[in-house]
Amino acid sequence: MAKATSVLLISDDKGVSDAVTVALTDKPRVRLNAENRSVASLNGTAVQMAAENDIVVFATAPGNKDDLTAIKALHAERGENSIFLALADREISLARARALTEVGVDDVLPFPVTGDELARQMEK
Repeated sequence: MAKATSVLLISDDKGVSDAVTVALTDKPRVRLNAENRSVASLNGTAVQMAAENDIVVFATAPGNKDDLTAIKALHAERGENSIFLALADREISLARARALTEVGVDDVLPFPVTGDELARQMEK
């Protein structure tokens, strides 16, 4: 039997949290954990949680320097095989998407995101 994929969602936006929860509802092998706060407001406990999950999904405003600093700190403590996915506005500029990858994000997904888009990322 395949192991469940653990997903940590970090977002202080209820709309984002609800959308990701709905997108993953029909994925039986996914265990979703949520931190209902911004990436920039994370503390040591959340950093540890990020290290313990297979996939970390977070909503971010790519121009937010505090978010970029927090993502960089998470990246330094991430699990060996963990995947970091950022959810950003569909109109994100290439430069801002690149800034996210430079601090450790593996992929930037447009928000709103579908369950199929998230599932494709989980299968990589």
